[in-house]
Amino acid sequence: MSSYEYRVVPAPKQPAKVPGVRDPEARYGHALEAAINAEARQGWEFRRVETLTAEVKRGWLSRARAEPVAVMIFRRGVDAGAAYPPATMIEDPAPSRPAATPRRGPEPVLRPHDPRGDAPR
Repeated sequence: MSSYEYRVVPAPKQPAKVPGVRDPEARYGHALEAAINAEARQGWEFRRVETLTAEVKRGWLSRARAEPVAVMIFRRGVDAGAAYPPATMIEDPAPSRPAATPRRGPEPVLRPHDPRGDAPR
């Protein structure tokens, strides 16, 4: 009996401009094709595109609204000696910075307390 692991990826919302492709539907098809082929190169088999409803809140003062979200579903077989490592979260490709050392400001000036309210200046 074979088992599968699944991967759900958001479908592209705004397809990039491609030279020679002017029609919006063709541009969107090209973006989907590129996304599916990128996952297929990693061993994922495309299953389908689903449209789900998600509660989305835009801004601080706005209420959450139900909006449609398109996702692409992929799967690949998992065996005891799987050739692929388990799926991992996609990380931000931005380079990491070393931790900054905290700067110390000038030392505070301590003045003796005067009970009469007149502090020496």
